[in-house]
Amino acid sequence: MNGHARRPRVLIVGSVVPALDRGGGCLALHRHFCDRNDFEVAVASRFAKGSTCPTRFELSYGRVLERIRGSSRMLENLSYRFPLFGQTQSLERFARAWSPDIVFNVADDTHSMSAYRLARTLSVPFAIHFQDLFAHSTFIPESQRPFTRMLSVLEDRYSFLQKNADEVFHTCAGMKAWFKEDARGEILYAIGGECSYKSARERRAWDSRKSKLVYAGNCYGSYGKMVLELARLLDGDPSISLEVFAMGNDWAAEDVEYFTERGVYLGYWPFERLREKFLSADGFLITMGFGEADRIFVQTSFPTKWCDYAPYGKPIFVWAPEYSSSARFVSETLAGELISESSAPSVIEAMARVFEDSEKRTKLGSAAMYIANHELSGQRLHELLRSRLISAVSRQRPSSVN
Repeated sequence: MNGHARRPRVLIVGSVVPALDRGGGCLALHRHFCDRNDFEVAVASRFAKGSTCPTRFELSYGRVLERIRGSSRMLENLSYRFPLFGQTQSLERFARAWSPDIVFNVADDTHSMSAYRLARTLSVPFAIHFQDLFAHSTFIPESQRPFTRMLSVLEDRYSFLQKNADEVFHTCAGMKAWFKEDARGEILYAIGGECSYKSARERRAWDSRKSKLVYAGNCYGSYGKMVLELARLLDGDPSISLEVFAMGNDWAAEDVEYFTERGVYLGYWPFERLREKFLSADGFLITMGFGEADRIFVQTSFPTKWCDYAPYGKPIFVWAPEYSSSARFVSETLAGELISESSAPSVIEAMARVFEDSEKRTKLGSAAMYIANHELSGQRLHELLRSRLISAVSRQRPSSVN
């Protein structure tokens, strides 16, 4: 790095930016780039507002067009075809003034190609992290989903970026496998929050009280339907209670009102407040959709809930199809109880068996604690990211703009 013992300057260009209240992907970037002091960081994004990064440059199509785009599938698809149209010059001016050592991007459908071209224009390395294949997400509104013809364009773009980036990270083995023979790069799971392992091991006496199941995550699309179905079945159950923490949902208003009043749906809590709920939980829930429309997404996505649940040493119930990334992770680590049937009653039956079996509870809790210290160790994951980015900056291997 030019002989200077200084922190590398990382410019994050993308939809996913360091933030505390915008989902697991943003929270993971916050933990890497803001909680720790290994990099000088700036953000350039259409979603820069609200980022925890102190240096921000907001990209915008303009107030009117931004409002129209949100309700027009055609305009949204045009923004996929011509990403950051009309904003590349202002982005380049900001980047040249800030002078990054590397450009970093979490793969998305509106920033990634611009981030790649910017890195090549500046003659600095480009690093990309494939957290989700957003083009295959069923969580986004219908008005924002790519048309069939655009889907192939976006898939080709993912492949191009994976092949041409200087550093590549994949959120799980399933994501890396999606690229088939062209797959390259490191597997970088989402990084969890810090946890007091001593406190996490403390358990209340197991008696005739209800066992408390906690779900903290996505309540949209198929995931939201699964959680709602489970909430309905557990409503009034004498042995198991459910608490749901989510940034939002697409449930009917009457369902939200009912389960809020029942103390089941508790809305968004920042991670610092969630710690107390995780400590008092008896088990955690991970869901991944069973529908054919979700297949590619659940194969390639890795729920960030794994990283936050595991350090608490409690049973993790994984309600997911056999082909999902979470099912694969369970088979490799034995760190969760897999329920691979789509019916909600089968989930309740599996939970009842585990909660009634002290040996099984202890075994699952110990396995969760193990992966928290190994595969999902925050120290290990951050060091992997840090070392690879520093290596890329040291190599200084730029190539021409495409």
